[in-house]
Amino acid sequence: MPRDAPQGAKREYEQSFPYTGEPVGRAAAAGREDAHAAVDAAWNAFAEWSNSAPAVRRAVLSKAVDLMMGRQQEIAGPAPVPDPTVCPRALERLERPRPRSPVRG
Repeated sequence: MPRDAPQGAKREYEQSFPYTGEPVGRAAAAGREDAHAAVDAAWNAFAEWSNSAPAVRRAVLSKAVDLMMGRQQEIAGPAPVPDPTVCPRALERLERPRPRSPVRG
């Protein structure tokens, strides 16, 4: 299976916290060519993927999960703490215990 699709220009844009406008990081900005390259790579990999055994697919997906969990802080970073002056109900919702839904069977 193809490992990587070619990337276009390495453009980025700044991400901001929506309530305050405070910068929180940078993200890749993909263009039309990047989208087409991603679709082409997925299309080219589909035949091999769909013909692979379920155990092979499970192993690939499990490895992907392990890699992402190992980079969890790098990928997601710490959760932002809501500013009570901007969104007063946000902290209230976080502090309120959630009711457990009954198990359906």
